[in-house]
Amino acid sequence: MSITFIKSFFDTYRLSFLEIWQDLFTKYAIKNKPEYAQYLSKKIHHRIIFSAPMLVLLFSVKLTLYFFSLSLEQFLLFFLIEFSLIDGSLLAMLISSVFTKNLNESYYKNMFALASFSLLSCVLVSIYCATQHIYFPYEIVGMSVLLFLWIFNTPFKWIFIIPFIALIMYFSLTIPLNHHPTRENITAIIALTISFMIGLFYSTMNSANEYQLYQSFRDAEAQAMTDMMTNLYNRNGFMHHFEQHKKIAQREKKSIYIAILDIDNFKRVNDNYGHDIGDNVIVMVATKLTELYRRPLDLVARWGGEEFIVSWCEDNPQAIPIMGKKICQTIANSVIISPSKQLSVTVSIGIAQLNDNDTSFSEALKRADTALYFAKNNGKNQYSVA
Repeated sequence: MSITFIKSFFDTYRLSFLEIWQDLFTKYAIKNKPEYAQYLSKKIHHRIIFSAPMLVLLFSVKLTLYFFSLSLEQFLLFFLIEFSLIDGSLLAMLISSVFTKNLNESYYKNMFALASFSLLSCVLVSIYCATQHIYFPYEIVGMSVLLFLWIFNTPFKWIFIIPFIALIMYFSLTIPLNHHPTRENITAIIALTISFMIGLFYSTMNSANEYQLYQSFRDAEAQAMTDMMTNLYNRNGFMHHFEQHKKIAQREKKSIYIAILDIDNFKRVNDNYGHDIGDNVIVMVATKLTELYRRPLDLVARWGGEEFIVSWCEDNPQAIPIMGKKICQTIANSVIISPSKQLSVTVSIGIAQLNDNDTSFSEALKRADTALYFAKNNGKNQYSVA
């Protein structure tokens, strides 16, 4: 029984391991690259700031080891090389991150360029040291590489080539064709290879988890802001995007209008025809509103129950009554087919403009609600402008 259990365990592990690598190399495809780059930029910024003590410690350890293992001339030479090529790049990353406010794709590319320069310089310095038979601890190379991969945490295809380039250069510079590798040569090769392989494995495996985490976060965010029945924004989604649209409209000096729509006699529809037909009515109204409001700064959301909210920009105040009338006519002319008969529904609308002296969105919403109640009490199937 124990043998069967062990065999089953290893079979499960083997299949899971193969599935992971299949996901990495066949299914791993980044979508929405600008958004993902911005997401990574925020994480990288946090990691770089968080890594500041590690960078200082790394520099201090290297400085101490060089001081005790090299002559004064070699120490000064390598101090200049290390600082200008490797630690200078890492320091530039830290300083740039401290003063950067806009964490976008450009920031990510700049940080990656600096870190790449530092990483490649680290490889070249280690190879030069080996050719000169200066064997400082190779863990320093691994520390620099792992620090880079920990910060960026994503696989770059060219990184896979670096170990092979480093080994080829090392062999060509240190081992003549008529000589065999020495123990020091083999130690250097093994240390360099292991450092990169550990970093590559960690980076590759963790990058897939990073992107899956990002996708899960995006899916959860979308679900939290989306009404599942209509696929419109819900109240949270509307408020989130409204603030963004409001800033754009104010920058472009456009007037913002909001409208609250309520389906007339919706309780009677549910009581007489059932909740399935009631759901169809809600979906139909959502579809018609989406067809009417298609511009970049138009927002349509389900506010709750049988209520919807719309916001849009309009430079011509005379167009507001036309739009209100068009919404009422479009929905009134739409037909829902029930098992017993055809059903027409109407909506009442309250419209208000977002004024400059409004201290909050709720003030404009309150005026739109007042206008909606007026339309309801005045006979329904109509609009009212506050």
